[in-house]
Amino acid sequence: MPRVGTHRLINCHRNVPGVLMKAGCNIFAQQLTTSETVGYMVVDVDVFTSEECMTIIKSLGESIRSRILWAQ
Repeated sequence: MPRVGTHRLINCHRNVPGVLMKAGCNIFAQQLTTSETVGYMVVDVDVFTSEECMTIIKSLGESIRSRILWAQ
């Protein structure tokens, strides 16, 4: 479960170093799994910046698919 005050962002992307750094989001927790070509990341970000972070992540050329899970 995401921490209180955070939203969980999920992103599938081409496995290129620095993808998350480009977004510049304040991350509370993250899980990253990669193969040679594809990465899958789950990150918890501040509830107040989650939509902005998701917009940035979706706009990255490396992103394949992204989703936001809203905290209860």
